[in-house]
Amino acid sequence: MNEKWILFDFDGVIVNSRQSLYAAYISFLENFGKKGNISEFDRLDGPNIEEIVHLLKDRYDIKENIETLKNYYKKNIQLNYEKIKLNEGIQETLTNLLRKKYHLGLVTSADKVLVNNILTKYSLTNLFELFVFGNDVKKSKPNSEIYQLAIKKANVDVTKIIAIEDSENGYISAVNVGIRCIRVNPKERNMFHFLENI
Repeated sequence: MNEKWILFDFDGVIVNSRQSLYAAYISFLENFGKKGNISEFDRLDGPNIEEIVHLLKDRYDIKENIETLKNYYKKNIQLNYEKIKLNEGIQETLTNLLRKKYHLGLVTSADKVLVNNILTKYSLTNLFELFVFGNDVKKSKPNSEIYQLAIKKANVDVTKIIAIEDSENGYISAVNVGIRCIRVNPKERNMFHFLENI
């Protein structure tokens, strides 16, 4: 049995969710009379919902409590997540890696319930052996806690793990604990081509 693991990020890697997440971010701020921008949104690619809400509450001086804001932001994401689709080629890529006896994991700052709904919708859940969600850690990407937990769950030497990320925050999170990380561009056609000969 192959002892090597490949750990996938979710947003941007498994699913094409950038536009949906941006719409959720914009809608959240508009509800409080605030206007977001793409530059700020890009910097929020990595933190989990609670961290995002804390940042936006402080930055825009929003008065509502964190729990209310978190639930509202999560609801916005849920509404927009219903529209997202898988990235082209991901199902075939995952199946081929399993055929080669790789262990597959999902390491995401996203919410467990929201991600599981999408995995169930596209029948992907059973393809992964290992899961780490934003709910499982106190600090998410670019902090390395999420990958430290993934290493512990995989129970192998870090040299046997490859991470696939699309964001700078995700890349930093992985490499800072010694994981070889490959950063992909969701806009690139056939973005998983490099895994064909791995």
